[in-house]
Amino acid sequence: MPKRPCALTITDDNTTILSADKFGDVYSLPLLTSTPPEASKESSQVPDQLFKPSANELTIHSQRNRKALENQKRQNKVKTEKSGPEFEHSLLLGHVSLLTDVKLAKSGERTYVITADRDEHIRVSRGIPKAHIIENFCLGHKEFISRICIPGTRPEILISGGGDDELYVWDWEKGLLISKAELRSLVERFTGDDKVGKVAVSGIYHTRQGEADIIIVTIEGVSALFTFSLGIDNTLKQEQTLELGGNVLAAVTGIEAPDGTTSRVLVSVDGIHRAGSTTELRDSTEEPISPFQTFSFANGVLTQDSFAIGASEESEVAEGVMGGLRNLLYSLENLRKRDGEEGGKEEDAVMVEQGGGNE
Repeated sequence: MPKRPCALTITDDNTTILSADKFGDVYSLPLLTSTPPEASKESSQVPDQLFKPSANELTIHSQRNRKALENQKRQNKVKTEKSGPEFEHSLLLGHVSLLTDVKLAKSGERTYVITADRDEHIRVSRGIPKAHIIENFCLGHKEFISRICIPGTRPEILISGGGDDELYVWDWEKGLLISKAELRSLVERFTGDDKVGKVAVSGIYHTRQGEADIIIVTIEGVSALFTFSLGIDNTLKQEQTLELGGNVLAAVTGIEAPDGTTSRVLVSVDGIHRAGSTTELRDSTEEPISPFQTFSFANGVLTQDSFAIGASEESEVAEGVMGGLRNLLYSLENLRKRDGEEGGKEEDAVMVEQGGGNE
């Protein structure tokens, strides 16, 4: 990709990938590509250009220098490679800020691309191929937005979270805030620390328990799943805090459970760092934990299944490698702005968007 991707989504017809990157751009590219014709491969190179020395026949006088000039013209060529990937891709839209998530939405017959960024913006743009047209914004976050979620059974609403103390529930098509749900107090209650400085939402997932819509939330560096029920009035009610043996890294919902429903949840767990810490390593005397654990609903409560992928064998890891791993797994707090740091202005964002993306 032209720049480092940070979020991906796939269109409903399973033909196109949308890739959001760290420079604020969203690209589309085919999920499955055909072999490009030879002409397109050749077109990836700029035709050879003759080398043009600064000297010429009028500026040199010796026979030796004339021969050197002739050799330069005859032998030296400059071949320049065209920058950028050679596969099919298109720039859809651009932000002036680092992107953090991208989702596709639909209302009636019209599709939309919804993007979130570090500067507290949620932008609603038209779908492909008119993604350069902005419909509206969902504004209200005070800190960075790291994750957005559109429940499959409630396509008219969007749930967002990031560096704020609450989850936000939106009517995204109108850009209206419907409700909020407290997060920080839940983390303080779980950790037993009533002075938790900040929280960073690492995941927002939708699943179903019978006829009920359930939202599962994960927090960076916290070894728990927080579940909420989504009411008919589009408000969130906290239902359960489920403790795990390690920090939650990611989750997948919609997995088929033994009863035939798709309410099973697969969770990836950090087995290297201590639960609740992003810097301290687990003690070598501690029993290894499974890196993947599954959970299902039983009597309305999310419980861990007996099935789990076995823990990997422990091995010595160099400190430099461990530092890189830490930055890879726990980078959301880096999105939080420091004192005196300003975000992008919305007017500039609109101008860049209408111009087809920033460079």
